[in-house]
Amino acid sequence: MRLGPKKNFFVLENISKSYGENHVLTEITLYVNEGEFVCILGNTGCGKSTLLKIMGGIELPDEGKVIFQGTPRERKNTPASQSCFGMVFQKDQLMDWRTVYENVRFPLEIFGVNGADGPSRVEEILDVVGLKKFGNLYPRELSGGMRQRAAIARSLVHDPNVLFLDQPFDAVDAISRKALSFELLDIWRKTSKTIVMITNSIDEALLLGGRVVVMSDAPSSIAGTFEVGLLHKEKTGDFRESQAFWSLRRKIRQTLECRQLCEEAV
Repeated sequence: MRLGPKKNFFVLENISKSYGENHVLTEITLYVNEGEFVCILGNTGCGKSTLLKIMGGIELPDEGKVIFQGTPRERKNTPASQSCFGMVFQKDQLMDWRTVYENVRFPLEIFGVNGADGPSRVEEILDVVGLKKFGNLYPRELSGGMRQRAAIARSLVHDPNVLFLDQPFDAVDAISRKALSFELLDIWRKTSKTIVMITNSIDEALLLGGRVVVMSDAPSSIAGTFEVGLLHKEKTGDFRESQAFWSLRRKIRQTLECRQLCEEAV
C-alpha cells in the first residue's frame, strides 16, 4: 500500500536562470510531493534540462529558492549531499571496462557504502530492473534498452531520495522506448521513489506522470500543470484507448501551441 504524499518535499520558488544574455528560466515555481512521479514537458531548448540540474543541485539559480525536505539550498551539492539524488541522462554513461554489476556498484564505492550490504543491494536492484542474469556482461554486450536499464539501476542502488531522469529513452528505438516506459512505471510502483522526468513526448508524460508540468519556450515559465491521477489504473498496453487520455492530451497540446502562438505574436 502506498502512503499518501508528503507535502512540500521539494519546492522551487520563483526560480530564474540566465547564461550571459541568454535568459533561460523565469520565475519558475514548482513543488514535488514525496513518492510522486512528475513529468516536465516542453519543446526542445526550452530549459527543461537546466531546471533539472537546478533541482539536482548541479546548478544554482540566479534568483529564487530551492527547498529540499524543508531546508533551503544555498550551494551546489557536495559528494555527500549528492547521495540524496539519482540521475539518469539521455546517454547511459556506463563505463565500458566494467561489467554491469560493477557499473551498478559504482555509486556505493563513491558514497562509501561498504560491507555485506553492498553486494546484496546490487543484486536486489538488478532484479528490480530485470538484469539479474546479466550482471557479468559488459555494456558492449547489451542492447540500448538494457544499457538504459543498467543506468537506472546504477542511479537507484544507493537508495536516493529523488530520481531525476533527463530524456532517458531518446537514444533508443521506438519499440524499446515504449517497453522501457512501462518498465520504468513498474520500477516506480515497486520502489515508491520520488521521480522527476524530463520529456518532450506528450504520450510518454501521460503514461508515466501522475502530474504533468508544461513549460513554455525560453525564457521558460510554467505554462500549465495537469493532474493525471485517475489514469494510473488504466496504464496498461492499451491505455491510449481511454477517453481520459485523449482529453488530457488535447489540453496539453493546446497549452503548448497556445503559448507558442502568444509568444510569437508579442
